[in-house]
Amino acid sequence: MDSDRICRNLNKTAELIDAVFTLKLALIRSRHPELGDAAARSLVYRGIVDRKERQWKLQRESEDLIAVKQLAGRPVDALDIEALREVVG
Repeated sequence: MDSDRICRNLNKTAELIDAVFTLKLALIRSRHPELGDAAARSLVYRGIVDRKERQWKLQRESEDLIAVKQLAGRPVDALDIEALREVVG
């Protein structure tokens, strides 16, 4: 991959992240019009952190399950690997 393409992809990723943040902020403001800007942003950030923490926990649990199967000499099948890929993203 050339450096121009990498830069374009990175810029598009940043634009998408900004758009999702803006949409989430608008949703929170529509559901909670009494909140100020800082409080609404804080809820968006909290949601982002909570989601990542759940994802990390699921990833660790999936990796632990695969490791236990391997230690027990049980086969790790394609479903185990696919489930881990879905959690990791």
